[in-house]
Amino acid sequence: MIPKVKIILLAGPPGSGKGTQAQMLKEKFGLEMIQANRIVREKFETDPNDPEVIESKKAYDEGRLTDGKVLGKWLMQKMENVSKDVLNKGLILEGFARTPEEATITIQILKERTGLNQVRLFFIKISPEETLKRNLSRIICETCQKPINPDLIGKVEKCPYCGGELGKRAMDDKSVIETRLKVYNNETFPAIEYLKSLGIVIEINGEQSIEKVFEDIVSYL
Repeated sequence: MIPKVKIILLAGPPGSGKGTQAQMLKEKFGLEMIQANRIVREKFETDPNDPEVIESKKAYDEGRLTDGKVLGKWLMQKMENVSKDVLNKGLILEGFARTPEEATITIQILKERTGLNQVRLFFIKISPEETLKRNLSRIICETCQKPINPDLIGKVEKCPYCGGELGKRAMDDKSVIETRLKVYNNETFPAIEYLKSLGIVIEINGEQSIEKVFEDIVSYL
């Protein structure tokens, strides 16, 4: 059980390790988790002909973000199904609040469901050079979409989580990564600044080992 923080948000530049840290927190504390990218991918599969989904898919392929209002609406739908028991134990939100508009919607949802006293966003900071390096070398599971620990690349042939095939994402292309970095600077950074003004952001050095980043996050929980 987490004594201080009930709602954990994880954010950072592309390749900062948000998903890896979210999974580690989920396993350590037995928490439920909602991931922005998973919501979006689920929509690609279940509602491929919906105009909002079509536009979201186009943005995803080009390294742009899903419209903040649209993702906020999808998050609201997910949060409606989250029980009070889950919220009392703790919930992880990974990859949300990536634009000022999306951040505003996310905060409004959390204010209504939990209040902000026990909400913290861990902002995992890495340099643009590190973003490029990590994304170009990223390997994921084609089944569960989880990133493979860099220390395991070349040492495992199957996904250590589900046994699925390993591969690379089309979006982990140099030009797409550079576009994602521009989007991050123009849209996500202002969202983080807004969230800082609410006093809920904790900055974490993401250029440490995965284990040290995790240790730093847990020290605040």
